[in-house]
Amino acid sequence: APSTTATKDLDGDGDCQYHARINSDTSAYPPTNGFWTMRCGATESERSTVVVELIAMTTTVTTSTTTATKTTTTTHTSTTKTETKTVTTTRTVTTTTRTVTVTTTITTTTTNFISLKLSGLCSYKAALNGLTFDQEGFSANGARYFKAVDASYYIYYDEDCNGGSNNGLNRWIIDSSPPNPTLLEDLDEDGNCNYHARLDWDDPGTIPSAESTWKVWCGLGWEEQTVYLDNLGTWEYDDGQAESSILELRGNFDAASCGVRNDMNGIQFEYQGATATGAPYYKSTSTNHFIYFDPACNGVNESNRWVIDTDEPDLTVRGDLDNDGQCEYLARVKTDVGGTTPKGAMWRVYCEPDWVDIWIALYRVQSTTLSTTAAPTTNSTDSDGDSGHDDDDDDGSQKAISGAGRTSSVALAGLFAAFALFFALFFASP
Repeated sequence: APSTTATKDLDGDGDCQYHARINSDTSAYPPTNGFWTMRCGATESERSTVVVELIAMTTTVTTSTTTATKTTTTTHTSTTKTETKTVTTTRTVTTTTRTVTVTTTITTTTTNFISLKLSGLCSYKAALNGLTFDQEGFSANGARYFKAVDASYYIYYDEDCNGGSNNGLNRWIIDSSPPNPTLLEDLDEDGNCNYHARLDWDDPGTIPSAESTWKVWCGLGWEEQTVYLDNLGTWEYDDGQAESSILELRGNFDAASCGVRNDMNGIQFEYQGATATGAPYYKSTSTNHFIYFDPACNGVNESNRWVIDTDEPDLTVRGDLDNDGQCEYLARVKTDVGGTTPKGAMWRVYCEPDWVDIWIALYRVQSTTLSTTAAPTTNSTDSDGDSGHDDDDDDGSQKAISGAGRTSSVALAGLFAAFALFFALFFASP
């Protein structure tokens, strides 16, 4: 039974152990319907997301009261005495309505995220100097990891950069490949120690010093360079879903991988309320974009997913929220968790004409606005751009965004690719 005096950990077990839970914005009463995460097996890992409906009921208590009345009639004769007993029963029914009020306390977790500005690298890596790196989250080893604003560079902590034969040398790494935050070793999953720079560091719980000596690949070899990581400040990232919250979208929409979607970078989405499933949904404060959770994007049997769309969701339905009968949107990420938006995940994005995997982070912005320094527009010659490919899932329909500027960016990207192929063939000739 929960404690009636405690404000948190009401069952007193010091852990989040329960049968089921759902995130909610109100503490007055639990949601009447929504997606609950429920333990469905013998172990904690055996959990499923199911739709639960709570139906309000009124309890009626009926009480019966019986009153007995005794009446005696005596008739006198000269020889006989007769006694007659009459019993009258009166039944009174009293109805009592009992009202039960449930109060729920919601506890949210606030985490300070960090932004860093990089400088001090050699001229061969000059494109990285001046870049601002925003924290995207925490990896499995507890270390923070970062992505450059408007560029495909990452800073992360790796316990063994090639996944086994590097003798477990812990280090911070600057790389062009995004890290897999679920891994402890070889976070870029290339099986090699291939990156731009590294700093040996034993403690994953601390970030590199503001001034440290890094090993940097400077074209002809590895050189020791004094590298600076200036802390630009912190902002609060709230795990709760407050009605006043605003999400800011930041994605790796570079020209090589998905330049046509770069207009989505930096869009802020404001909380609008809940859909019929109880999941929150958001609308852009400046464009006609929406973020919402859809359990069945074509109205039939597709898997649960968060969606970025230009169609406003229908709040009265539980599937195919844009009512188009198909899975047509700008981006999606599959997940069974509908109570909160993904903090950072690999989204499937329609980049015209291909579907491309793009890392997208949704940062919680409260009343504090993070001030960052604009990054250079030039990209490093050795950066690893994601290549486009056909989506092998169910995203067969595409939603185009008109605009001459976007069309031009695609044409320019194709022109640059043609020049690059020409020079590669020319210099490869004996």
